[in-house]
Amino acid sequence: MQTICTRYVEASLTRPRRIKAINSSRSTSIMIPLSDPRFDPEKYKVFNVTPEYLHHSIAARLLMDKLDWKGEMVGGALNNNGTIVWVFSDKVRSDSPMIERW
Repeated sequence: MQTICTRYVEASLTRPRRIKAINSSRSTSIMIPLSDPRFDPEKYKVFNVTPEYLHHSIAARLLMDKLDWKGEMVGGALNNNGTIVWVFSDKVRSDSPMIERW
């Protein structure tokens, strides 16, 4: 089963703050600046998402679109460095961040 990991990447001298999303096989990734217009919460159906999860959930959704994956993903913190892992799930706790099923 494939998963998606998202993490926040701090700004550098030449690049703005951004979110990186990568699949678990590391075959495909995207890097999206936080100023990107695709980070529009009205455009994507995400549920139970706190502000710090919002950009991560949209980045995961954009990677799902790029990989042409269908289904529902649930996210949770992987460790203390801010990495969030997104897994496919049939059953979801009501308070878990979630990307809408297609």
